[in-house]
Amino acid sequence: MLRVDVGPTARSAPLMRPGLERVRAYVRSPQPPWVDLLLDANEGPPVAQSAVDALAMVSAAALAEYPRVDAFETALAAKLGVAADAVIATAGGDEAIDRVCRAFVAAGRRLVLAPPTFEMIRHYGLLAGAEIVETPWEGDRPPIDGMIAAATPNAVIALVSPNNPTGSIATRDDLLRLADARPDCLVLFDHAYAEFADEDLTSAALTRGNIVTIRTFSKAYSAAGLRLGYAVGDPGVIGALRAAGGPFNVTTPTIAAGLALINRGVSPEMIARVRAERRWLTEFLSDRGLEVPSSQANFVLVRGPRAGILARGLAAMGIAVRSYGPGPLEHAVRITCPGSETRMARLRHALKSVLRPSRLVLDRSLPDDPIVATLAPKPIAIGRAKPSDGQPGWFITGDPAAVDAARRAGLTPFLVTTTPDAAERIGALQLASIDQLPELLP
Repeated sequence: MLRVDVGPTARSAPLMRPGLERVRAYVRSPQPPWVDLLLDANEGPPVAQSAVDALAMVSAAALAEYPRVDAFETALAAKLGVAADAVIATAGGDEAIDRVCRAFVAAGRRLVLAPPTFEMIRHYGLLAGAEIVETPWEGDRPPIDGMIAAATPNAVIALVSPNNPTGSIATRDDLLRLADARPDCLVLFDHAYAEFADEDLTSAALTRGNIVTIRTFSKAYSAAGLRLGYAVGDPGVIGALRAAGGPFNVTTPTIAAGLALINRGVSPEMIARVRAERRWLTEFLSDRGLEVPSSQANFVLVRGPRAGILARGLAAMGIAVRSYGPGPLEHAVRITCPGSETRMARLRHALKSVLRPSRLVLDRSLPDDPIVATLAPKPIAIGRAKPSDGQPGWFITGDPAAVDAARRAGLTPFLVTTTPDAAERIGALQLASIDQLPELLP
């Protein structure tokens, strides 16, 4: 049992409840000032202007009152073809998951997960006191038989499709077989990325009373900042979710913007663009010897020994992607599809610069080194110059002041230094010596 210490001179704080020490707070990694393209959280391009206009129309009087979500839930239910009591609006899909765990998970009950998967499901399960049982994905296939076997009566079985972080999917038959095999359990079906997939399984899920489907406005609607999601399912299940949380959970401005987004719908052009970006990323990265599972989400997962240098190289060029700590995803990187022509052009150039450099620029400040001769057989143009606009490549310098210029020129900056954190402080990849270059070049 842990005791919270708030300072050396403070009085002892109350004890945390047992079990909370197993739960880690979710903290999004802070980004350095040179990183300005965030492709680490599966966010979309800017939200539709109609949602922004709806926010601007919210009156001072409306903000003085508690939110009224009825009109939004009615409009959402009509769109889904269900009764209003089969839908609950939530503060993002996360809150819907939290409510499922509060309502249907307790000490002694199981929560069955298929890792790697959305980490917040485990988080909310632990908060509710669940016994967590894991049956890993089998390549790109969900472990339906393993989940059926792992569940005990009254368990919650969590299935995420398209799965985060792999983008792999469960089929309609997978979902219904899981629900039918365990009618004594609740299937939490996280379908946050449905719009990017070949098939939306929400209608299929609604044919089973023991499936509750979680959806969000954060991905295809590009409205992550609104914190708006919902759960849809059997009215009895939805009623339990209403009882498992507080009222007024969705704000008045969010409701107004959400109604505007329902009326507008998801942009088909944006979905098509994301799918095209996903195809290009899969082909390019696979051609560079990296493993890229087939994805039906708005991101791709990249595995392989060069995933680390890929993440560091993109960060050095001002682009954040999602890296993972020790564990099965230690050598993996998740890249969000930008959903924008200009942002995709920048990502494409950066990827080519990091993984397929067509030139190697040695700063004039570097001393002559015989290593250049050993690099000559590589299919890369080698020369000495200051950074300048041009083809993707690497810029090798010993001058920290040159790193920003290289980044602006679209070159991946490498700093030759023996000081361990010098390169990290300015956003460059570190070379202890120029002699390392041959082993780093693709």
